[in-house]
Formats: sequence, structure tokens, C-alpha cells
Amino acid sequence: MISDFKEIHKFFDEVSKHIGERVDIYLIGGGALMYHKSKNLTKDIDLVVNTEREFDLIVLALKNMSFRLELPDHHSYSRLNISQMFVKDEFRIDLFCKTVCRKFSLSEGMIKRATTIRAFGNILLHVCSEEDILLFKCITDRPGDLDDCMRITYEHLLDWDIVLREAQEQSRTGKDVWITWITERLEILEENNIKVPIINEMRSLSEECREKWEMDLLSRNPDAKLD
Repeated sequence: MISDFKEIHKFFDEVSKHIGERVDIYLIGGGALMYHKSKNLTKDIDLVVNTEREFDLIVLALKNMSFRLELPDHHSYSRLNISQMFVKDEFRIDLFCKTVCRKFSLSEGMIKRATTIRAFGNILLHVCSEEDILLFKCITDRPGDLDDCMRITYEHLLDWDIVLREAQEQSRTGKDVWITWITERLEILEENNIKVPIINEMRSLSEECREKWEMDLLSRNPDAKLD
């Protein structure tokens, strides 16, 4: 377990020794919540990069640091598009290249909202906003993700318009199942007495996704019976 954000700083100091080009890295998971002081411990560091070149540079650096490649548990990571998972001592690195879940990805809006922490050599480290971390956490189904969603909404004054706008903008690239996952998670929050002002709008997006899925299925198989 990582119990101090300084450990994450130390980790990137070491990674930077193996990076010879400029790389922008975005924290989206437990490490990001530690930065926002919403979590005291994390067992993984979720990193997203925006290009394949940056991804390849980080993979090579981790291998040079004796991190071992590990296959993700299918059940806990079934929704995620983890490109690589690396493990060494107390660190587990979940590395994503642009897309985190199906068509849900690191967007230009997320990049603009992210806070730049500092430079570590050629690495420029950023942390995503609380609103964007909530979206990522609503999609993932790892142990503790629901608790993290509740913690974010309890401890931070979220701009729900940002959450809705990001979901709407990403959905324009093509409806996908992740919208229904986000909506289901937000509904659970409401069941736990957490006010979600955008729940009706998210339900509409989710219904649009289901209707599109049904139309696509019928176009491929006219004889299909839908419940």
C-alpha cells in the first residue's frame, strides 16, 4: 500500500531517470484521490497517456526499473481497457493509452481541467479533476470503486454540469455501454442519499444508448427478439 503522496513523487523521480523525451502523464485513480486528499491509502497508480509514443517510453522505463508485467484479474478489470499492468514491491501501475473504457477516453476537456503537479525530469505530471475522477470511478468495477465515488461526492463540491457535459460530449463519438454503467453507479449514489442533480439527464443518455444498441442488433439480425 502507498500511504503518502511523497512515495508517488519518489516513484516518478525514479521513472524520469529512464525517460529521454517529454512525456505528459495523467493520474486518474487512487493516486489522484490521494492528491485531492480524499484517500489516505492506495494499492495502485492509474496512469493515462495521450499518445502511443509516450506509452512505449513509460513501458520501457518500467521494465528498466525491474517492474514485472502482470495480467489483470478478468473479473475486477472486465470493464477496463488496461494496456499494461506492472507490479514491483508496493507499487502496481495500471497504464492506459488514451482510452480507459471502450470509447470513454482522456479528452481535451479533461486535459484542460487537469492540475499540473510538477515536472520530474522529462515527465510532466498532471492530476485529473474531481469531476473527471468520478466519471472514471463510475465506470470501473474494482473493489473499492463505489466507496471512492461516495467519498468524492461527500467530500467535494462537484460541478455536476462538468460531469454531464463530459458524458454528453464523449457520447457524441458513438454511444457505448459505459454510459449505462455511469448511470447505474449514479443511481446507487442516489439510493445512498447522495443528491445527483444530473440523474435524469444521465438516464436519458443511457436510454439512448440502449435504443441504439437495439437498432444495431436488429439491423444485423432482423429476426432478433428483444426483451
